[in-house]
Amino acid sequence: MRSLDDRPNRADPPHDCGLPIDDCGFGTGGSICNLQSAIRNPPPTVILGVGNILKGDDGVGPLVCARIAGRVGATVIDAGTVPENYVRPIIQAAPENLLIIDAVDFRGSPGQVQVFPPDRASDFAFSTHSLSLHLFLTLLLQERAMHAVLLGIQPGHTQLGRPISPAVQASMEALANALVATFPLSEVCDPASP
Repeated sequence: MRSLDDRPNRADPPHDCGLPIDDCGFGTGGSICNLQSAIRNPPPTVILGVGNILKGDDGVGPLVCARIAGRVGATVIDAGTVPENYVRPIIQAAPENLLIIDAVDFRGSPGQVQVFPPDRASDFAFSTHSLSLHLFLTLLLQERAMHAVLLGIQPGHTQLGRPISPAVQASMEALANALVATFPLSEVCDPASP
């Protein structure tokens, strides 16, 4: 889990992500409502879930990956607590976009979602990952140029053995639905069919 000392701006325009405005995360970083605008490049895209599923809301990244695997037109990687172990597979996927989903303590309401640029990763303090997300992104972006964003979900709790909180569960479902809508599976055309 990471920590960030900025508060969302609640004066942003209406949204349609399926979450109440106070949970959506409109503000300083953006939200899942404007997820498509955060994606500047065409596919291919890698969606990387980071977190520890044994620590309540910290497991939201891997849980989103489990929800969307096989349902999106993107490479989905559950990195658990070791995203650095997936540098090579990410580079081999040759993405134009990298979306990292993780629990981020930005002092919001539990379940609130924010979209952060990669340079904000250095603002976060890590407790469950073996390598900082900032260092991971630095190493990755030195190997391959790509557009990277962090989709941070404000955790309610990260205690060992606790289940995901209802607020984060609702945000996880809304984010999974937004990702499925943003990265639809392509129709596979059979060249032999008319």
